[in-house]
Amino acid sequence: MNRIEEMAENVIRAFESGTLVETYQIRYLRRGKTDRPSGSWSFMNQMFMLFGGTQDARGMAQWRNVGRRVKAGSRAVWILAPIRRSFRVEHESIDPATGERTVTQETRQALVGFKGLPVFRLEDTEGDPLPLPGAEHAPAEPPPLADVAASLGLRVRYAGGTSGYYGYYSGRESLIHLKTHDNGVWWHELAHAMDDRLHGPLKGGQDSMQEIVAETSAAILARMYGHEPYIGRAAAYVRGYAHGDMKRVWSLVARICRVVEGILDMAVPAVDAAASQEG
Repeated sequence: MNRIEEMAENVIRAFESGTLVETYQIRYLRRGKTDRPSGSWSFMNQMFMLFGGTQDARGMAQWRNVGRRVKAGSRAVWILAPIRRSFRVEHESIDPATGERTVTQETRQALVGFKGLPVFRLEDTEGDPLPLPGAEHAPAEPPPLADVAASLGLRVRYAGGTSGYYGYYSGRESLIHLKTHDNGVWWHELAHAMDDRLHGPLKGGQDSMQEIVAETSAAILARMYGHEPYIGRAAAYVRGYAHGDMKRVWSLVARICRVVEGILDMAVPAVDAAASQEG
């Protein structure tokens, strides 16, 4: 078994066990003020969302507020909502000078339990486009393996705006179009391009086999280049397209290895430099 095959199988085993998500997702999840309601959710609820195969989940009313609706027949992702009860606390004080007694009341809340709350994935909604964290211009430094795209005769275009995707590969246009500077998304689209060259032509749309190949390949490259936070996202993504049947991933190992090897064969100096930095 060569190095790429070993890495592919290690990544798939970690997908199966969930250890990649448990290990790396803490570094990926962000809490606080964001354009998504999930930004203020607990870590556990964000994990439930990611295991559901999405990075944006909301309730029906929240989707309506941004001009989108849940598609008929969509299955909910369940999170835990806290149940709180209000109660009053009395505070008594006595004025030492006059002896006058004063009673004040304060309302407090206590957590008494949790209830299941259904939310729905962005991928299961339709309607107005959402603004995505993107990139109007190319990054100051080209992403790792940028020379591979040039060797494949591809243009790489960065553009901002709103849409339901982070990037796409078009063989007809010889183009990789990106709306983010995230290296994982870049590697995913580059893997599509190499898959198209080696095993194409690719099918149009979100073919599950093609998506599993591209995302697992991106996860392997992410591990090689130390981009660990992406691996947790890749795990959730692959699980979603495999529909819980990891045998579908195992059946694609040879194809995944050919894609990764094809990319690395075009960028040996870059890969050697990355390996030397890790050492």
